[in-house]
Amino acid sequence: MKDLKQIISSFAILIFLVQLSDAQTFTRQVFQRNMYFNSSGLDSQTPVQMIDPGSATTRGPYAQQGMIRYGSNYYLMYRYFDGVSSSVYLRTSSEGTNWSDRRLVTDDTSNSAQRFPAMVVSGDLQQPDIDVVWQDSRDAQVQVRFARSTDGGQTFGPSVVISSHGDSQSVLASLARDDSGNLYVVWNRLDSFGQWSPTWFSRSTDNGLTWTPMTQIHTGRIFSFPAKIVARNNGELLVGICDDQNSRSNLVVYTSTNGGDAWQLQQQPTSYQFGEGFRFFNLVRDGSDNIHFLYNFVKNNELRSYRYLKTADWGANWINDRAVSDSTVTLQQTGIGVQNIPAFAITPQGVMYAAWADKRNDLSGTNFEVYLSRSTDGGNSWDSEIQVNEMPEIDDQSYAAIAVSSDGITDTVVVVWSENRQITGINDDLLTSIPTEFTLEQNYPNPFNPSTTIRYELSEATQLSLSVYSIDGAKVRTLAEGIQSAGAYQVVWDGRNESGGQVSSGIYLYRLETESGSVTRKMLLAK
Repeated sequence: MKDLKQIISSFAILIFLVQLSDAQTFTRQVFQRNMYFNSSGLDSQTPVQMIDPGSATTRGPYAQQGMIRYGSNYYLMYRYFDGVSSSVYLRTSSEGTNWSDRRLVTDDTSNSAQRFPAMVVSGDLQQPDIDVVWQDSRDAQVQVRFARSTDGGQTFGPSVVISSHGDSQSVLASLARDDSGNLYVVWNRLDSFGQWSPTWFSRSTDNGLTWTPMTQIHTGRIFSFPAKIVARNNGELLVGICDDQNSRSNLVVYTSTNGGDAWQLQQQPTSYQFGEGFRFFNLVRDGSDNIHFLYNFVKNNELRSYRYLKTADWGANWINDRAVSDSTVTLQQTGIGVQNIPAFAITPQGVMYAAWADKRNDLSGTNFEVYLSRSTDGGNSWDSEIQVNEMPEIDDQSYAAIAVSSDGITDTVVVVWSENRQITGINDDLLTSIPTEFTLEQNYPNPFNPSTTIRYELSEATQLSLSVYSIDGAKVRTLAEGIQSAGAYQVVWDGRNESGGQVSSGIYLYRLETESGSVTRKMLLAK
């Protein structure tokens, strides 16, 4: 009889797990980690923490100018899709671990597709101006739109149309601001025939209120995209374009000394041959007017490595063509997507950091990992890359973005990415928004048997309680209680209740309550 009961119990659990599996879905979530470097290399790092719990189809952040360090704050911008409409949001943080609530940048959220944001931050160090462009789909048109904040991102003004295309499927835009405050944007559009060329340009001399009619910089072939722009002084511009040259691609560079009225084609920095080239890249100007070009090298449609070039004379000559990723690791990832856009940041002292995502551990699948590398000698050599994410089994950890601050001794590198996390089909209304005063991470492992670890972090001392509840809301066990000082903590739940009895398999909730709010997450005990 006992054996029969065990069989019936095991069968019931199997049915439960099958039903649970049917109810599972993936949600796109945004995560962050701080990494602290000194002259010797990586000194310490924070645990991985969630910034945005996401929705089933959230995307972002995009590394296309996705995060900037300006003054004493980090500014992070990304697209959020709620299942009906996608919008662009901004978050800010002073230290890179506690982030503000999402602040809406775009102004049309009715069945719209607003994505691929690019931003520049300028002006007052405490309350800067934030200028943003993005792709906007409304009124049966694909548009490049612009919006501006003059209060550090608290609010954004009404958006302005820069260009509108009735025959296009998508646009990719890049934004720059020169030292005199003029704004410039370049973009490529994917037309109804599946062609990306040419590269278009517009400028504004009145803080984005009005824009010049679009003009063409580069014709190119059908896959000549994307384009990036940087600016300096009063109207000195540099535009880099991934140029389709018939089964190869190379970097094409144009410069202008008069705000885009006339363009000069510079010497081509790369000379890739048949079957070689790159697709996505980042182009960054530093405080000494060096231009840094970080890109993914592709051969025979396979991602082989990430590489770096720079120019110290505004595009006339390019030097230090070096591999950033480990030259002993052949990535051989087939196909390149926006997940592979690399991110670049540089300290005032000239220390460079590069981040990217690749599938070296899952070449035929979708399991990306996020990596970080550093150069302390002007890009001549790069340290061996460090894997940033903690859980390699999680799907599609990509869309890397980075920003860095430095006190001259320690560099604080903030790395942000998004990933697909599997969630169960219970009511997501039980999950509250994450407050800025504390964070509660997803338990690991999950599902688990017999025990799991729960991490949380406090930005200030507070009275708290951390408890486990059954799915119907009954308290199972209190894991932590009392006053705790600021810092990172972790506790282990062994699957037992307050009386020490082993609880049954199933879905449980764990809830962290503090003086400033609470947050609840789900976990699965599987036997």
